[in-house]
Amino acid sequence: MRTDREQSGAASGSRGGGAAALVHVNPRLALIESTRLPLDLGDLATRVGARLLAWSGSDASDDALAEVLTGQVNPTGRLPLALETADRTASLPFGHGLGYARVAYSEMDVELGADRVIAQITLRNLGEDDCVETVLLYLRGPSPRIAANSELRCFQRVELAAGETQRVQFELGLEELGEIGPDGRVALEPGSYEILLGRDAAHLSGREVDLQASMIRTIAGFSRGARLRAIGF
Repeated sequence: MRTDREQSGAASGSRGGGAAALVHVNPRLALIESTRLPLDLGDLATRVGARLLAWSGSDASDDALAEVLTGQVNPTGRLPLALETADRTASLPFGHGLGYARVAYSEMDVELGADRVIAQITLRNLGEDDCVETVLLYLRGPSPRIAANSELRCFQRVELAAGETQRVQFELGLEELGEIGPDGRVALEPGSYEILLGRDAAHLSGREVDLQASMIRTIAGFSRGARLRAIGF
């Protein structure tokens, strides 16, 4: 079942009645959305067996879709935005995306290195297919702008063979921890920072690390090429 819509709208009434009838007969139907903007599908989104957001592709899109649907290719795409329902709640979070493999996250750890913060997490491919897993790193820090809401700072795409376990490491320096101020310089202030790792914005594990003024000076010294404005000392 495929939808080809150029703008967002509810797939209900006369526009979605046919699709709803098909799902009633066979709830295992896969819904393919070829669209420039996400569609508001209402409850249809939760009733279909699978949902594939193909966007507006090229001439080769049909071949690519066939390879994904038949299992020749394991999809690795992630949502570049959160899909919301009419009541403004996120039905699918930023970074959401499914494939034929299931990856387990465990043993997250954050520690202070000599001149940077090191975050690690263990991934295990529980499926029978090779996959590419995208790990997102969010930051919440003492700055008022990111104190209340975490902010995506970096990510890694990790290749995992079927059954493979891999330890993934992020090295966080000035670029990942600091903020660019109105004066164009990178601001990094002492305080508590929470590092969060996960596969999407709704499934994150967090650990806190305290950055003292001495550590910030070390990070600043290591990043001599950057314009640094250290705050609070």
